[in-house]
Amino acid sequence: MRSIWVLIAALLMIVMLVLVAPTRVVTEAQQGKESPERPSIKQFDEDVVHCRRELRASCNILQQMMAAQQPDTAKRDEALNHLKTAQSEWAAICAKYQDNAPQEYTRDPNWKGRLADITDAVDDMVAHLEAGRFKRAFQSCASACGLFVTMHEENNLTYALDRLFHLRKAIKTAQILDKTLGLQGLRDFLPDLLNLRNRALLVRCPYPDIPDRCKKYEETLLALSEQVDLLVRQVVKGESEEVNKSLSRLMELAQQAYGLAL
Repeated sequence: MRSIWVLIAALLMIVMLVLVAPTRVVTEAQQGKESPERPSIKQFDEDVVHCRRELRASCNILQQMMAAQQPDTAKRDEALNHLKTAQSEWAAICAKYQDNAPQEYTRDPNWKGRLADITDAVDDMVAHLEAGRFKRAFQSCASACGLFVTMHEENNLTYALDRLFHLRKAIKTAQILDKTLGLQGLRDFLPDLLNLRNRALLVRCPYPDIPDRCKKYEETLLALSEQVDLLVRQVVKGESEEVNKSLSRLMELAQQAYGLAL
């Protein structure tokens, strides 16, 4: 009698396993469908950098046009071509990543909003450039760059390019202070400039797998750092004319380093 009950229990167990197994397979399949493999941040960064290079090319041309203070149809068209390429690439990036962010961004509650804000900034650049509002287009460019930096920093990600963005902005501020407030105003700002220089130095070369580029980047950053130290000595000594030259050289080196980091 006992053996019969054991047999019945065994049969019931087999029936339950048969019923449960397909459900488990379907559930696992659904989970696999609902949770696609996340893209790597390396791939995301590569896609973004390629887009940002097009943006920077457009911004550089805009800067040249404003410096010349005269309309140049050929340069405007060249800038617009770069910008339209960036616009198309950014649209592809949004489609690829907005619903499947790299792991490093999965806790960002404003992930989709960040991508949309950059889209708006690029669209603004295109609209202003097409309308001949070159200064407004350039301002939108600066805004877009700042959005990339914020996206990284608010997700606790460190990039040499972002540190150089802040340093370059500080050098521009120093140039303005030198013109408006003179050496005293510049002297008060030097601690901020030195801090941002140090923060840039603390980030490794962004392209360690490209030795020649990395070497050039490190040499440029070292020259920039030495120029900051020289500027400090000139300000302390009150060498106004030399300070002006140093600030111009600093901006030149910052632009070079920024280009190499991008």
